[in-house]
Amino acid sequence: MSEQTIIVQEKTTAAEIVKQGVAKEEAIAQEAADEATAIKTDCENELAKALPALAKATKALDAISTGDVAEMKGNRSPLPAVVLVMTTVAILFDIPPESKMDPTTQKKVQNYWPPVQKFMGQMGFLDQIKSFNKDLLDEAKINKLQPYITQEMFNPEKLQTVNKVAANFAVWVLAMDGYYRVNLIVIPKREELKVAQAKYDKISGELKIAQAKLKKVQDEVAEL
Repeated sequence: MSEQTIIVQEKTTAAEIVKQGVAKEEAIAQEAADEATAIKTDCENELAKALPALAKATKALDAISTGDVAEMKGNRSPLPAVVLVMTTVAILFDIPPESKMDPTTQKKVQNYWPPVQKFMGQMGFLDQIKSFNKDLLDEAKINKLQPYITQEMFNPEKLQTVNKVAANFAVWVLAMDGYYRVNLIVIPKREELKVAQAKYDKISGELKIAQAKLKKVQDEVAEL
């Protein structure tokens, strides 16, 4: 056996060993990629549950005109159902209520209507509602909503017979509450996705180095 033949065999054997190692790394990388994809799909599926309500909320807000807002704002004696709904809007925007002493009970009562009227008078009021950052909703704010949105009157269908504008705002508020609950499930999954993606990126980087090494060895064999 010639020296050249021995060199070719050694190089070929070395290339095969590297190839087998690369194949193992490719399998590991594919497993990591599949894991990340599965988590991503899971996140998307969970978020999809909130999409119908969000689409309905967008449609409801689009049905409200600046004239509707001005009419509601100018109401000095709004119906309790209207105050109920707009109170929840105030809560979502961290608008504090006015506190006044009730002469009957001698206790302070909170009144959200005057602050809400001022809010409705702001330029771009509806745009602020539409651009509300729902991803920043927290547990404290959602808990604060519950005594209001769980009332029997806080029902868009029932509100339609009382005040259509309030009904449309109620649709939006309920969508925000629903989105928060879906997001509670999605947030930890997103963290899992970050970990899985980082794992894949690391393995993928190592695989590229191994593949480059394999190519170099194969090229050396081809040149013999």
